Amino acid sequence: MEGWVLAIRAKRTILRTSVLVLAAVILAGTASFLAGRVSASAPAPAPGSEGDPLAARSYVDQVARWQVVVLQAGQTIIGSQGTEFILRAGQAQAVATAAGGLADITAGADLTDREAVRANHLLVVPKDDGRGLRAVTQVILLVRGSYEIR
Repeated sequence: MEGWVLAIRAKRTILRTSVLVLAAVILAGTASFLAGRVSASAPAPAPGSEGDPLAARSYVDQVARWQVVVLQAGQTIIGSQGTEFILRAGQAQAVATAAGGLADITAGADLTDREAVRANHLLVVPKDDGRGLRAVTQVILLVRGSYEIR
C-alpha cells in the first residue's frame, strides 16, 4: 500500500509542477502585455527567439517530462540544480558534497554522502555542485532536469 500512496504523491507533484510552469508562462505573457511591451506597431519577434514571449515546446518538454535512465553498478549520475530523481529499481547511494546532500522531499530529510536511497522517494538536487546518485546495483531512475552520467 505504501508504494501505491507514494506513486500517487509523485503524480500529484508532477501535475502541480506542470500547472505551475504553465501558470508562470501565462502570467509572464500577460504581464508583458499589460506593461506595454507588446505593441501592434512593433515587429513580431521571430518564433523561438529570445524575444518570443511563448516558451518553445522543446523547452517545456525537456523541463516537464520525466526520462527513464538506467545506470549500471558503479556509474554515477550528477544532476544540475533543480534536477529531480526517483529511484524505481535497484540500490543506489547519495552523492553529496561538503555543502550538503540531496533533498529527500518524500521523507523530509537531507541524504548525506553514501547514504542509501529509498525507492520511490522524490529527491531534488538543491545546488549545482556535483550532487547525485551512485548505483550500487543496476538501477532504473526517473529523472527530470539536466544531468551527467559518469
